[in-house]
Amino acid sequence: MGFVKKNIAIIYVDKNNAYFYIGSTGVTLRLDFPLDVISDLDLLNKEKFDQLIDVFIKTNNLGGVGFETIIIFSPGLIFEKDFADNPNEEKDAQIQKFIDIVPFEDILSKNYKLNKKTKVVVINKKIYEALRDAMGKNKFSVLLALPYPVLQET
Repeated sequence: MGFVKKNIAIIYVDKNNAYFYIGSTGVTLRLDFPLDVISDLDLLNKEKFDQLIDVFIKTNNLGGVGFETIIIFSPGLIFEKDFADNPNEEKDAQIQKFIDIVPFEDILSKNYKLNKKTKVVVINKKIYEALRDAMGKNKFSVLLALPYPVLQET
């Protein structure tokens, strides 16, 4: 049984654009988000976002290849807060209070245990799902989505 070479793509997503690093070529491509698609950390138009991704992939001849993809969300696209790592009900309440004040209608949150603390990260669920779905439709399977501050600390 032989090893199969996998096509890897890393997508770094920021507030106003995304950078696509295509591992097989070593090329980094930039995609700007128009203000009528993503603005103030919110997805305004999913259909236009899908079209934007489709056109970008076709223009750069990335379609049909099949990429295993890692998405990294920039600090500018997430909300994060560190909490001291002592197990108590007050900490859980503080974490929930932080999550509740994030100004998105739908969110994804994740707690990371790092260096004797708990880092709570929150992102707009609509942006993540729109990106995941648009990439999946173009044969980019998402292996991992990770906030940059967590990657930076590990």
